[in-house]
Amino acid sequence: WSSDVCSSDLLDPVCGVLVEWNTDSKVATVTHLVWSSELRKRTIRTSAFAPYTSVENGIETRVESLGTRWALGVQAVGTRYSTVIPAGSSWRNEKPVHVVSEKWESPELEIVVQDLNDDPRISAVHSTEEMTHLDRSEPDASVFQIPKGYTIQHRYVNEQK
Repeated sequence: WSSDVCSSDLLDPVCGVLVEWNTDSKVATVTHLVWSSELRKRTIRTSAFAPYTSVENGIETRVESLGTRWALGVQAVGTRYSTVIPAGSSWRNEKPVHVVSEKWESPELEIVVQDLNDDPRISAVHSTEEMTHLDRSEPDASVFQIPKGYTIQHRYVNEQK
């Protein structure tokens, strides 16, 4: 692994594309998404809701609202997912495994502003992905351009209903 290798991802929800490029391989992959407004509305919560529990294949997940809060000048709706994987499950765990994740989403911008995860199956470390800067001005068009000299590959993703 070299510190000179850089991988960049850019999601353009207006155009419905995800562009990923890698400085080592000089390959840019453009994934064309079905990113309709209706699809986004099915995945982003817009308000608080009553908690509920679901069980699938013996694995119990409790979903609860964390209410709303302001983050980077936008209102965000929080959801906590608490999953208990029973001992002796397909994960070959001797004790129950407790997985907790929290997601804070902006209904206005239809984006995740903070994602917190505590999953001992993946890592003993708590992980946080958080948007740290939000600029609503029109971005420079060059940000959306793949650098010269890259091979461009296209992928197409169909919406699944």
